[in-house]
Amino acid sequence: PFWEQGILRLVSDQRYDCSDSHSWLPSMLNRWLSKQLKVEDPKQDFKPLPPPPWLEEARVERLVPYDMTRFPFEAIFCELFETTHLAGLHQQKPKEDRPPLCPTLFRAYVNAGVKRPKSWKHGTKWEAKYVSRFRKSQPYLRFLEVYQDFVKQVIVPLLGCGDLMYQCPPTLRCQMPSVVASCQPHRDSDFAAHHGAEVNFWIPVTKTWGSNTLHAESEPGKGDFHPFQLNPGEMAIFNGSQCLHFTEANQTDSVRVSFDFRVIPKSMLENGTGYPRLASKRHDNRGAATYQYE
Repeated sequence: PFWEQGILRLVSDQRYDCSDSHSWLPSMLNRWLSKQLKVEDPKQDFKPLPPPPWLEEARVERLVPYDMTRFPFEAIFCELFETTHLAGLHQQKPKEDRPPLCPTLFRAYVNAGVKRPKSWKHGTKWEAKYVSRFRKSQPYLRFLEVYQDFVKQVIVPLLGCGDLMYQCPPTLRCQMPSVVASCQPHRDSDFAAHHGAEVNFWIPVTKTWGSNTLHAESEPGKGDFHPFQLNPGEMAIFNGSQCLHFTEANQTDSVRVSFDFRVIPKSMLENGTGYPRLASKRHDNRGAATYQYE
């Protein structure tokens, strides 16, 4: 076959060193072998048992209100994004002297094709330092404090599944009006770093509807895709591990700001569940959207 001949030529070509840990060739070969030749990975010889009924019930799609006075996420995000009007961020002139405090907002400007001041290049040249400054900032530390209290005081009793492992920090999102969708259709289980027993929580701090929100199917394979229509003070619970979900290009005149996270019942990490060991997903050089479990 064409691809087989091409790869054999690459392997035989002395210009490519397959033993080089920085080479792209080994990973390409592994992907080709697993997909084209269907070679099974010996590390993946386990077959997870079907999720228990109580887990399926825990991640049934639903909207749940929460106390905005006790957990003022909207006000905290105004501090993180240095604004008084989150939905109108796209109408505000970017700061000339420095990039935004929050890297998520910086990426939102990039994804929306907004022209950035030249001074921003110097402030974000070393991405790891840029992210580190943000994570040490008082607004972000306050957000984490409120978030962790939210998980313990609201999420744990809400699910009723006993002790939980939870994503920390959560993923911050900002989708400005744009012709480009920020998230292609996927299931979290499509990615090896995700655990099969995750329960997804999606919390917007701006009003969401139509094309500025997340779209998902209500059950795995059902295909009844619909937008999550929420107001600040509401959160969506859903099975993002198995249900396809995506965003559309934001054709509204409103910025969507949200954060999301996943939790895993600790009982699903015990031996005998058939689920793999929990993998860390922490990468300090990829921005505020990366996370690990605590």
